[in-house]
Amino acid sequence: RVVRGLGKALAALFSDGGLLAAESSILVASTDLSHFYSQSVANELDAEMLRQVEAFDPDGVLSVENQGKGFACGGGAVAAVLWAARGLGADHVEIVNYATSGDITGDFESVVGYGAAVVTRQDK
Repeated sequence: RVVRGLGKALAALFSDGGLLAAESSILVASTDLSHFYSQSVANELDAEMLRQVEAFDPDGVLSVENQGKGFACGGGAVAAVLWAARGLGADHVEIVNYATSGDITGDFESVVGYGAAVVTRQDK
């Protein structure tokens, strides 16, 4: 409830007539995904979290975190920004990149997951 309220408050701040209203705005949520699992387990957990993000489902983001089916240490921030973006008219999420620390270091025994997504309003 608190996270949803934060998202609505952010949308109100940036909407027409809001305190921070502007012709264009950007909202950013930053988080790591899973921490210290093997590469294969991290890929599964992170894929589930990213599915919820790509589905534009802030409730799903919080749900998979609470159920241990996916992890994002900043899951609340991600969900709040998704709610805010929806409130500002966004209707599309695209996952633009996913990697783990193992992809860089070569150590696949204990990795941290990272994902990047862009939320936009599609012109109709």
